[in-house]
Amino acid sequence: MWFANNMSEYDVMTLAGHSSFAATHKFYLAVADDLVHRARVATAQGLRQKLVHFGAHPEPPTHGFSVR
Repeated sequence: MWFANNMSEYDVMTLAGHSSFAATHKFYLAVADDLVHRARVATAQGLRQKLVHFGAHPEPPTHGFSVR
């Protein structure tokens, strides 16, 4: 939970007693996976909001161009 609570990699490595960042990454990779998952969820929610917004307007914006 140290990474999740915004501690630096160096601080986590020191507190865990690891001699290298590689060891720290190996043991704390699950936090990174959780971060990726949360980013995917946030992106999906943002896309849904955009789609709902555009769904409220049946005509997509043409940016000044006529569509034939």
